[in-house]
Order: sequence, then structure tokens, then C-alpha cells
Amino acid sequence: HLRPASVSLPLYQYLLLDVIILLLSPFLIFFCLAKFIFYKTEMKSLNLVLLCLLLARSAGSARILVMQVSVSKSHSAIMEPLFEELAARGHQLTVYTSSPHKFAIPNMREIDLSHNWRPVVSNLSFDFIKQAMPDLFTAPFSMADFELPMCENVLSSHQIQSLLVSD
Repeated sequence: HLRPASVSLPLYQYLLLDVIILLLSPFLIFFCLAKFIFYKTEMKSLNLVLLCLLLARSAGSARILVMQVSVSKSHSAIMEPLFEELAARGHQLTVYTSSPHKFAIPNMREIDLSHNWRPVVSNLSFDFIKQAMPDLFTAPFSMADFELPMCENVLSSHQIQSLLVSD
């Protein structure tokens, strides 16, 4: 089932309460400081606001699904630092990729789809590309004819099928 991400959000995130608190906090701090400076009141209200800000959780971790399926390693290498940083910051990533890391990264689960690309990549050469795409006007049509079977191959893999039927 393809469900929207809002289904699994906590209520405070769905109602954007964490964003509202984050945006209102500078104004609350300024108001409490101004009240203390100009009216010489006690700091109890400022302490209460600061305590609420410390207890309020403005950011959490997310579960992220990444479909990084590409024939070329260079296409996926661009995004790898982003995925590694997201995992380092506590997000749980599930990455469907054709070029997995050699070593496991904490918080990142990689599903290897490289076996789907081997027959296609082994037959790919510059002569084939020149023949399939002789000019810029026919290139999009040729690429569509070339990539459609590749997409069907990946979508029919058991890893993707198990993802599609899961909750």
C-alpha cells in the first residue's frame, strides 16, 4: 500500500505544533526578558519558558525510503554523502540501490538491486549509444525504449514486490 507520510506522523507534527513552538520561542524569550528588564519582575516566567523550550521536542528522527536505482555508480555517488549524514543524525534509511556500500552504516539498511542491472550494463557500449541515439531529437525516444525494460526488470524483482505489498 502506498500511504501518505502524514499517516504515520505524531499528532504534534501533523498539527505543526513543533514548528509553531520553534517560531514562537524567540518572541517568548524576548517578551520575558523585556518584562524583566523594564518592569523588574521575578524571573519565574522566564525560567518556565526556558524549561518548556528544553522539554519541547522540535526535531525527531524520520524513517526515509530511498529509491536510488541507477546503472551508473556516478549517479548514486552524488547522493551518498547526504544519505550517510542523514543516518548519522539518527534517521532510519532504507535504500534500494544498485551500488551498495562495502561496509554497513548504522541506521542505513541497503537492499542490493545490482543483479538486475548486470545484463543491461554488460551490453552497453558507446557504439550502441551512437547507433541508438543518432541525434538529439530522437534521443528521448531511444532512451525511453532503452529504460522501460530496465524499469520493468527492477519493478519485477522480489525486493520491490515485497515492498509494494507491505504496509
